[in-house]
Amino acid sequence: MNSSIDAVELTKSLIGFKTINPPGNERACAEFLGNLLEDAGFAISYHEFAECRTNLVARIGSQTSKNPICFSGHIDTVPLGSTPWTVDPFSGETHEGKLFARGS
Repeated sequence: MNSSIDAVELTKSLIGFKTINPPGNERACAEFLGNLLEDAGFAISYHEFAECRTNLVARIGSQTSKNPICFSGHIDTVPLGSTPWTVDPFSGETHEGKLFARGS
């Protein structure tokens, strides 16, 4: 298990996935996140709910005497828009300590 993850490098990796919805295409990103979570001891499952649309479920622990907790999020993104970008929106470029990309 890798207990030290560089947040900027992780963000750059996630920015590189083209998960614009429609169509979504979340599978590769879900697998990337699933691998990280699996390395941290989570049990992973993937659920395709539509063509090119995949949910990731990660579970850890089995103490049925304790109340469960659920964290929910999404990995699809909105379209890039019509305004031209000055950087590649999927690159995660850094300039003067700031990260530039879609969603950053």
